[in-house]
Amino acid sequence: MNQKRFASHALRELVSSLKLPLLQAEDASSPSECFDLANSKLWLTELDWSDEAAQLREAAVSNPTAYTVELAYKLLRRLRLVDQQITELDDGLLKCAELQELTLTGNHLTSVPLHYLPPNLKVLELCYNELESTSDLRHCSLELLHLGLAYNKLSALDLQPSNWSSLLSLDLSYNRLVDLPAAIKVIVELEQLRNLSLKGNPLTLVPCYHGYTVDSLAGLTSLDDNDITALEQETVSGMADLCDKQQDLIRYARVHFKVKSLSGLPELEEVPDTAEQIMISLIEVHHSFLPHVLYQLAGPSLISVSTQNIPMPPNPNPVDIPNDANHGDMHWCRLNPLPYATSVSDCDSLATSFRVEDLLSLAQFLEVGLDVRVCLVRKAYAKEGGGEGKPQGAKPGRGTPQSGRSSATKKSQHSNTKKETKGKGKVVASGNSGPPGEGWKESSILQLPLVTWHLELTPILEGRPLVEAMLEDTLTSALRTSAAFKSTEEGQGSDGGRVQIGVALSVDRYDCVSSCVV
Repeated sequence: MNQKRFASHALRELVSSLKLPLLQAEDASSPSECFDLANSKLWLTELDWSDEAAQLREAAVSNPTAYTVELAYKLLRRLRLVDQQITELDDGLLKCAELQELTLTGNHLTSVPLHYLPPNLKVLELCYNELESTSDLRHCSLELLHLGLAYNKLSALDLQPSNWSSLLSLDLSYNRLVDLPAAIKVIVELEQLRNLSLKGNPLTLVPCYHGYTVDSLAGLTSLDDNDITALEQETVSGMADLCDKQQDLIRYARVHFKVKSLSGLPELEEVPDTAEQIMISLIEVHHSFLPHVLYQLAGPSLISVSTQNIPMPPNPNPVDIPNDANHGDMHWCRLNPLPYATSVSDCDSLATSFRVEDLLSLAQFLEVGLDVRVCLVRKAYAKEGGGEGKPQGAKPGRGTPQSGRSSATKKSQHSNTKKETKGKGKVVASGNSGPPGEGWKESSILQLPLVTWHLELTPILEGRPLVEAMLEDTLTSALRTSAAFKSTEEGQGSDGGRVQIGVALSVDRYDCVSSCVV
C-alpha cells in the first residue's frame, strides 16, 4: 500500500461520524425536521468500533453543542480500528488517555512504535497485519495483559521478557515461526503467561511440539485454545529434557503419504504379445510434494522423488501456489508401480515417508494442499539382437484376456510369489514392474494420466495429525473412448467410469515420553 494512512485519521473519522448527521441536518426546513433527520441518521450509524460508541451517540443527540471530538477521546475505553487501511501509528492515539483495549486488526502495519500507545493500555490486538519483526515491542513500558500477533509474518521472537512481566495471554498463531527451542527460550521467561497460541506456525509440525511446549512452560493453563489438564502435564513430564538431548524430535517433521485403496479403473484393451515384442501395463500413482527433502524414511528412492520432476499435463483445476512461497513449484513423487488392474486393494507398496527439515516450505505445502493422480504406463520390450531371450515364464504371442496385462506381466507376477485374486483384473500385491527377462530391451513407453484429485491439508496446520479422504472423479470422454481401453460399458470399470482412490497424509505427533521415537 503506497499511500500512508495514520491511525489518528481513522479514529477521528469514526468519532466524527456521530456528529456528522447533526451537521447535515442543519439545512432542514424546520427544527422538528432537523431533529428527525439527525436522529434517523444517528441511529443508522455503525457502533461496533467501540463499546462506548452508544454512550457517545446519546451524548451527541441529547446535547449536540456539547459533543466534541475531544470529549469522545476522553470517554473511550475500548477502540476497534478494524480494516481501516492504517499503515502507521502516530501520536493521535495518545489523546485517548483512558484507553484500555486497542484492536488494530486487518490493517497494513509493518511496525508498532509503543511510544504512540496510550499509557493505560491492557489489551493490544494486532492480528492480520504485515509485521515481520517484534523488535519494536522489545522495550515495553506498558503493563499489557494480552498481546495478539496472529496472522502476521513473524519468523522469530525478539522480546525482552523482563519488560513484559504482566503479560497473561500471547497469541502468535499463523506466523512463520520455525524454531521451537528458540521460541520457547523467550516465552519461558514470561513468568505470568497462562494462555499461549502457536498453532498454524511451521514449528508445530515437529513430532514433540505439544509435549515439549507444555513440559517447558509449567505455568500454562491453555495452549492453542485448549485447556491443559493436570493429567496431561504428568503425561508429558520429562519430554523437554528428552527433546533437548534428541533434537530431531523438535527440529524435523515426519510426513507420511499412503494410498489406502484404488478402484474403478477402466479395463484395458488386449494387446497380444509376439515373438518380437512384449507389452507390460502398469499403474503409477503420483503425488505432489516439496522439491527438496532431507531424506526419506521409506518408499521410493530419494533420487526419483526429490530431484525428478515428472512431466504433468495441464490440470483442469490448477491450484495457485502463494507468490511469497520461496520453495518453488511442487514436484511430483512417483510411487512404486503396480501391474495394471481395475481395482487394487492391497496398497502397502503405495506409501512413502519423509523427514523434512524445511518446516516453512512444509507449512506452505500444507496450505496449498495435495494433488494426487493415477497414470497408465505401458512399456514395450523388444528382443535384443535376435537373441533367444524369453520373458520369464511367458509364452510369446499370447495376450491376457482379462485385465489387459500381457502374459509376461502375469507370469512374472507368479514367478515372484505374489498373490493374485480370482476375478476380473483385481491385483492384491505389487507384482513385477521391471523388464520381462534377459534378452529384452525397453523400446518405448507411454504414460497416460487418467485422473487427478486435490486434497485440502490445512487441518494438519491447525493441529490434526491426519487428513484422509475417499476421492473420486470420472474419466474424461476422451479417455473413455481411448483405444487403450475397452469401449464397452463393461470395460469402464465397476463404477461406470468413476475412479475412486482412498488417500491419507499424516505427520507424527507424540503425546507422551514413551511414544517418542527418533
